[in-house]
Amino acid sequence: MTAPRGLRAEFTRRIVEATKNAAEGQTASLTFKVNALTDRQLADSPTEAAAAGIHVDLLVHSTCVLRPDEHRRIRVRSIVADMLQHSRLFAFRTGDEEEIFLGSADLMPRNLDGRVEVLVRIDQEHWCRQLRVELDQY
Repeated sequence: MTAPRGLRAEFTRRIVEATKNAAEGQTASLTFKVNALTDRQLADSPTEAAAAGIHVDLLVHSTCVLRPDEHRRIRVRSIVADMLQHSRLFAFRTGDEEEIFLGSADLMPRNLDGRVEVLVRIDQEHWCRQLRVELDQY
C-alpha cells in the first residue's frame, strides 16, 4: 500500500471488510502501532468497526484523536519512550486469518496525502509471529 495514492482507500477498505465479516458473526480485530493518529477519516472507521463488534487496539506514541468507546471494544494505549517509534505495524484479523503490514506511515493527513509512504504486507509466517509477539508485548 502506498501514499499518497491508495493508502487511505486501501486502509478504509480493509476496515470495512473486517466490519462486514464481524457483522456476519466472525471474530475480527484491528491492531495499529503508530506515532500518531490524527486523520479524522481513519479515526472514524475504527469507531464504526467497534460498533459492529470488532476489537480495536491502538498503540500510539503521541497524538491520538480517537477515544475509547463506551462498548469497551476500543483500547488506546500510549507508548512511553524518549524517541518516536520507527516501526509502524498494522494487523487486520478476521477469524483465524491475520494480515500484518510494516511501514513508514503514521495515520496523519500529511503522511496519507502529502508524502510518499509505504506499507508492506509481511507474508512469511515466521515474521508474522515475531511481529505479533511484539504487538502483544505492548
